[in-house]
Amino acid sequence: MLQRMFSRSVQVDDQGFLCLTDLWNASNKMPNSSPKRYLCYPTNKHFVELVKQKVGSYVVYERKDGSVWADPMVTLSYTSYLDPGFELFAFDIFDRIATDQPVPPLNDFLSLMVEYEKIGSEYNLPFRRSKITTMHN
Repeated sequence: MLQRMFSRSVQVDDQGFLCLTDLWNASNKMPNSSPKRYLCYPTNKHFVELVKQKVGSYVVYERKDGSVWADPMVTLSYTSYLDPGFELFAFDIFDRIATDQPVPPLNDFLSLMVEYEKIGSEYNLPFRRSKITTMHN
C-alpha cells in the first residue's frame, strides 16, 4: 500500500511498517536528517531499543535497496525529527486527551498524519507540501 504525503508516495508494508526513506525523500532529503543518520544518535537508538522491548520484536529494518522501514512508533519519532511542527501537533493531541478535551478520531499513525495535514497550518509548519491521500496498489 502507498500513502501520499507531502506530494510523494510513502510505502507501507504488510506489517504496517512505513518507509522512513520515503518520508525523508518527501522532506527534500535534508542531509542531516536521513533515516540512517537519525538511527545513529544515541537517544534515538535508545528509543528504538525501548520500543523493541515493548513490542517484543524488531521495529526497524533495512531492505536490500537501502530503504529503511519502521513500525508506527518509530515512524512517529522520525516524523517529529523531520518536522518539529508535527511533534508539536502530536503533543497537542496528547494534551487534549490528558485534559479530557475533544480530539479528532484517530485510529492509527496514518490517521494522525491526515489530521495533521488538515489543521497543520496552526503549527506554522515549514515542511508542509500538500494534502495526504490514501492510495492502494
